[in-house]
Formats: sequence, structure tokens, C-alpha cells
Amino acid sequence: MKLVHFYAGCGLLNILLVEDERKLADAVAEGLQEEGYVVTLSPTGEDALSSIRCLHFDLILLEIGRAHV
Repeated sequence: MKLVHFYAGCGLLNILLVEDERKLADAVAEGLQEEGYVVTLSPTGEDALSSIRCLHFDLILLEIGRAHV
């Protein structure tokens, strides 16, 4: 399945991926990067909040019910 990009701005879409299971995070990040997205991984909610304070993200992906976010 080919992803369709609906991003109208200039540059690349920056995605923050919050996932504590490393193998899953790596697989998802790899797929997104192959589609041309810039992916930042955060294994915990605390790390994600730190990243959000320092960087701009167009999209944040995290699991529903994520503890400590």
C-alpha cells in the first residue's frame, strides 16, 4: 500500500513517535522514513515531552492510554 502525502507546507513532515517497544518503534520509523518523513523516536512520555519543548512536530503518534504522558 502506498501512502499519499497531503502535507501542503514546505519541507518534510516531522513526526514524533512515542513507543517503548524498540522493535515496533524501529519498524514503524523505518516505514515512515521510507515514505519520506522525518521521524524522532521517544521511548517514554517524559522523553516525548522534552522533545516537544525543543522541537516542532507536525504529527505525534502514540498509543491510546499511554501511561505518564
